[in-house]
Amino acid sequence: MIDRLPRPRSQAMASFALFAAVALGACGGGADAGNAGDTDDDAQAAEAATASRSACDVLTGEDVSGILGQTLEARPDPEEQTPRYSSCGYYPGEGYGVLYLTAYWSGGRDEWDSWQMATGYAGQMWEQAEKVSLDSISGASLVDGLGDRAYFGGMMPSLVLEGDVLLEFKLALVTDEKHNFPLLAQAALARLK
Repeated sequence: MIDRLPRPRSQAMASFALFAAVALGACGGGADAGNAGDTDDDAQAAEAATASRSACDVLTGEDVSGILGQTLEARPDPEEQTPRYSSCGYYPGEGYGVLYLTAYWSGGRDEWDSWQMATGYAGQMWEQAEKVSLDSISGASLVDGLGDRAYFGGMMPSLVLEGDVLLEFKLALVTDEKHNFPLLAQAALARLK
């Protein structure tokens, strides 16, 4: 069981509002919601080309260790390795992962749009109820100069869109995440090209 520190009520509510909005946005259908019988040769070829890709190859343990100043091992999540996406955790010798990266090899633009819509909706709901901007509490903001688009999530995952590939960073135990997120993203983007 993961030990969690108690959070202030407003931070917990912000997390819940964002989670609910993202879940609702995701349920509306994303990149996988296309025609089930679609046998487009180009889509199958693209899927086959990405089948062997791993998020651990995009951002290595050595990359993360150098940026964060601690020795971490990159471990692929075997349950999160599909032709469409893969996930990698970065761990010290023992214990919990310090951060997690999920790379969506296709459908990234749709995922980005869904995320932005959901967080925008959550922000509006929060602001109406609490009379304060959710971004001012979460620290979330767009980031210039990373990929085609980038978003620092604060308490939520941070995202980088490059073409149709979306990189989702969960900075669970990263210190100074606002400073380190762009460094981690730049290292990953260098390998995507």
